[in-house]
Amino acid sequence: MPIITSPFSPRGMTQGGLKVTLAGVDITAYVDESSIDLKDTLGQGAGSGSGASPRASTFSMKSTLGPAASAVGSGTRPTKPTLVRNGELVIYDANGNRIFGGYLTKITDQTDYTTVYTQLEGVDYWQTFARIIVNEIYSGMSDVQIISALLQKYAPQINIKTLPLAGGMQFSSKNYRNMTLLNALQDVIDSTGYQAWIDPYKNFHYCSPGQSSTAPFSLSDHPDFKSSFQVGVDSYEIDDTAAINRVFFYGGRKPSNDFVQDLSTQANGNNTTFVLAYYPRSASDGAVHVYINGVEKALGYVAGSTDADKFKSEGGTADVLLNADAHTLTFDMAPVVVSTVTCKYRYQLPLVVVLPDPVSVKYYGGYLDGTLSDETVVDVQVAVQRAKVLLLEQAYGLKTLKLRCWRSGLQSGMILRVDHSIRGIHDSFVIQEVDTKPLGNGFFEYDVTCGAWNWSMVDVLNHLIASAQPQDDSTMEDTTAIDDQEQNENFHVSFSVAAIPKNHGGYYAHDSALGDGHDAYCGFSSISS
Repeated sequence: MPIITSPFSPRGMTQGGLKVTLAGVDITAYVDESSIDLKDTLGQGAGSGSGASPRASTFSMKSTLGPAASAVGSGTRPTKPTLVRNGELVIYDANGNRIFGGYLTKITDQTDYTTVYTQLEGVDYWQTFARIIVNEIYSGMSDVQIISALLQKYAPQINIKTLPLAGGMQFSSKNYRNMTLLNALQDVIDSTGYQAWIDPYKNFHYCSPGQSSTAPFSLSDHPDFKSSFQVGVDSYEIDDTAAINRVFFYGGRKPSNDFVQDLSTQANGNNTTFVLAYYPRSASDGAVHVYINGVEKALGYVAGSTDADKFKSEGGTADVLLNADAHTLTFDMAPVVVSTVTCKYRYQLPLVVVLPDPVSVKYYGGYLDGTLSDETVVDVQVAVQRAKVLLLEQAYGLKTLKLRCWRSGLQSGMILRVDHSIRGIHDSFVIQEVDTKPLGNGFFEYDVTCGAWNWSMVDVLNHLIASAQPQDDSTMEDTTAIDDQEQNENFHVSFSVAAIPKNHGGYYAHDSALGDGHDAYCGFSSISS
């Protein structure tokens, strides 16, 4: 049974045991508290270029509930402590607050010579979304509307009343085909740079990192044990190998605007086959148009089998046949030399966005490139936002602070103030991971990993995007079979920031720096006059 002592120790350590329930039944007496390992992780990694990846928690513990082979399925409603496969597992602290909620996903038999032990492992509610497939298309909806619609249909057990009332970003279209619910939600979060998580009470949270909750206390090497508590710093690392100050974003393809190609130079009175510059798609009115001297000609298709796809000379109704695979037009009668021949169509346009951080480029003295790729993104504004989020995270590398404390209440995603006079650390950090480790007798140690990123700018970016929402009225549906679409397409949309060239060279050694931009660094040598 759990050991209940006074709620706080002089060092600020929370005391009192944990309570564990499985499928609604209390199994605390069958769990070795010293084996409980809880990890609460934000999941942000170098080069992700996403928002603060949704918080995800895992647990592991050793139990004496019985042989693994005796486990029952979650469709069974047990009335006594029993191993329940995929059963809902909830962990409470000494005050009755839920600190974990999820499902038992793995049972491992660890029986020794005298006792039957089973290792229990599982994930929180959020990660179970990876086992739900969605098939949806959303058009003209905000981030909040899409998230709400997905959860209402595919995860009705999750409370969405905690979602913001207004969205931060408008999407022209989102196509989720054969995609997990987890990936669909992550796709929205990647674009906005927001944080999302499900708390142990099944409430869905979605907010800007700039609005993240502040930790209930700070950590200091000179604590007052009221608002600040003891901290042990294990490491503080600044990783410039992860620095990125120019992002190349490669998105999907979308139809271009209507394009009118002049084919007159190919008309010589004998030529019947005309080559198009691109693989043709239907124009905005749904058809490809061919004109000779301003008069539209009847168009058929090489692969067709109706009279509309046969030349008039062969008993059909077509003046010209389109071979979309070869991007060619074949005329029944060769246009004469003086003819004006044009074709109106659209082609697939690849999206490429290039976005640098000029201040970081100046700081490092050059470009440090990173790439993002998402073929579902066809709006320039969305691509720019994704690139900006990555620059906000890693324009100056990644800072990682690993520390220990003995006070409960920290969760990933919170903003934690840390003061350590010896190491010169006086800053606020985003908590990336909290690892709960029992010390015995109801005491716990919390290993915390933090990262310092300029998340407050995400709010500014979303306000800017709100005034210039992407508008995409074109359709991406096309029934024409196209092979080797990329062969001759070399057009792309590029978002770039102009750079001011700076000439280097002409460096001279002096006994003191002149500050004129031509000072030479003498290294470990000295200059004597």
